[in-house]
Parts: sequence; C-alpha cells; structure tokens
Amino acid sequence: MNPATQIERFHHPTTRTLLSGTGFTTTALEHILETTLSVHVLRQQQVPPRTLPTFIVDELRLQDADGALVRRSRLVTPALATVSLNYVVAVPQSAAASGIDDVRMPIGHGLLTRGLPQHRRLLWAGIRRWPDGRPSASRAYIMTLGRRPVCYIREVFHPAVVPPAHTMGPLPEPALPDDVFEEN
Repeated sequence: MNPATQIERFHHPTTRTLLSGTGFTTTALEHILETTLSVHVLRQQQVPPRTLPTFIVDELRLQDADGALVRRSRLVTPALATVSLNYVVAVPQSAAASGIDDVRMPIGHGLLTRGLPQHRRLLWAGIRRWPDGRPSASRAYIMTLGRRPVCYIREVFHPAVVPPAHTMGPLPEPALPDDVFEEN
C-alpha cells in the first residue's frame, strides 16, 4: 500500500502532517509539545548487515565488510517523558561523518547543527504498538544526505502526543518486518 494512502487513513491533522512531513521529526515534535526534546540512546552497536532484513540492507547498500550501525533510542521531554521510540539502521562511515552516530543529541538536531540538509523517502506509515500495548502512529523512511542513503529510521509516536485514531482499510494493514530483534 502507498504510504500516502496509509497516512490519509489517520483522523487527526497533526498525525497526518507529522507522518507525511519531510523536515526533522525532533523539531516537529518540539513544535507540537512546545518544549525541547533530548535523546536517550538505549543501545547503539555495530552489527553484520546479514543479520538485518534484506530490504534495509538493499536500501542502504550495506556491505558485510563495512557493517551496519543499529541504534535504539527515545526522544524525551525535560521531564523524561517518552515522546517517540526510534529504531535506526545506518551506514557506519556516513553516520560518523554526519554525526548521526552522536549519542548526545537527536539526529535532527545534529544535522541542523552541522548545516546538513537531508531528504526522506517514506517507505511505510501505519500503526505499531506502544510498549503498553496501545496502538501508536508510526512511520519508516530512508534518509539521504546528498544522493547517498545514510539511514533507515522507524519512529513510533506516543499515542497521547500523536493521536493514532485511523480508519481501517479494506485490506489488513501491511506489516513492517524491519527488525528481527524487535524491542519497540
């Protein structure tokens, strides 16, 4: 299913705008919440690309010799309330050169600080489960810097921040098998 069609099924305009947005997610969420956000990196590690889903390896043109950087993080408010859960797979050399691998700040803030424009190609939008089981709006995309794909990002948004109400389509929602070690 086309991601734009998936986004149209969401009822709330804030949700549709965020899911279809091509700018930085962190700044969009900060605007919605009227506060600053920081990143809490749960884990960041190098893994062999062969352990990742094929579509991510192909999209990022990962080579086993180079490895892949996998990052699990949360965007949090100053009160440490989680706003989003993020799963990132990045090309290690590009991540290091652009600061995407910096665990001290959200990816968007890092790119803005460095003056690096990015482009996103939305792959999927739909519903994933928040850790407590509630449905949550989610999206996945490939981020490019220049003409080079640098990372795959899947974001799951807290349902109290980004309303997940949506209309079910005639077909089951497409699954997103992007993580063989699913945690969020």
